[in-house]
Amino acid sequence: MKWISTTQEFTSLVSGICASGCFRATTPHGGLAQELESILQMAADADLLRLISPVIDDARVVELLCDARGRGVVIRILTSLTGNQGQIVTKGWDASQNVAAHHEAIRTLAKVGVLLRSPRTTPHGKMVHLNDKSAIFGSANLAKGSLRGRALEAAIVIDDQASLAGTKDAFDRIWRSSPYSMKALAGAVTLDEKSQNSPATESQKSSRWCLGDAELLLSAPAMGGISVKLTQLINAAKFEILLITLSLYETDTIPGFGDALLAALRRGVHVRAVVRPEHFKIDEYPDPATIELINHGMELRGITGLHAKGILIDKQFCGILSANFNPYSLNSQSTEANWETAIVGSALAPALKDFAAFLEKLACNPTHELVH
Repeated sequence: MKWISTTQEFTSLVSGICASGCFRATTPHGGLAQELESILQMAADADLLRLISPVIDDARVVELLCDARGRGVVIRILTSLTGNQGQIVTKGWDASQNVAAHHEAIRTLAKVGVLLRSPRTTPHGKMVHLNDKSAIFGSANLAKGSLRGRALEAAIVIDDQASLAGTKDAFDRIWRSSPYSMKALAGAVTLDEKSQNSPATESQKSSRWCLGDAELLLSAPAMGGISVKLTQLINAAKFEILLITLSLYETDTIPGFGDALLAALRRGVHVRAVVRPEHFKIDEYPDPATIELINHGMELRGITGLHAKGILIDKQFCGILSANFNPYSLNSQSTEANWETAIVGSALAPALKDFAAFLEKLACNPTHELVH
């Protein structure tokens, strides 16, 4: 199998994706980077900014965070810190991150008093949250490649109080569970480690928050909130499943999830998956699990630069995810599983309806097809 280009060009695809309602994207008129910068600039003295991003290397974001600290803003960031793994863990086939730039950025932030923590595994969620004022939740890292490159990212803006309270609590849940912290004392940056609860203890804590007509879910080692919910929705699918993601592979190793996809295909559900074709080594993808899904009728297509992640089922249920559809994101039985976030609910919910339309547009406009 190999990827071939279609008549759809990436530039024409992204130029037609604009900001709408709560939806934002990294396209010429998508407004995601501008929304992010606006929130950072809005923060005032004694406000609390909460941010999650496994990678931070965007110079403008670092500058705005330093400026916010100068105004007295308290900043907490969950990210990948040096020392626990020695580097950013680029799992699977993704080795695209600028590790050196990330390390420089987090040291710069530590020196101005930004509080940084990391769990034992990758904090793969992507969120910016300002008090009870506004939040962004989606797929974009605080990285140049995500915000100002050719990556196609998507996010939703949250401003209702119930959802802001839920996203705050979810962030704080990860923050309290993170044993590594970085700080600066007399100009010297240090990394500290504290004792941590066992995975069994962590799994007993909340991993679900009600956001009105949607819910926020966490996944991590011993805590499979996202994969359990997605498996339930796939098992209930009647006619169509859309999977939009950077990567989809080894789904047979995600408890329940791969079996649910196969069962859906066998009962006649139309399954379409869209991935980022240039993410994969040419001779290693599709992997055997993906080939089995294709052999049972799944359509697999590609979009250049795709990094947004979402699911749409029967045009009724929608999810915006930080998680990819692979075991590093969704296999909570693995001790290496990422900390992931998702918001799942009605496709007609105000926060999700424009994102659902975005997923349908992507599924119908691939830049690459997979052929034998």
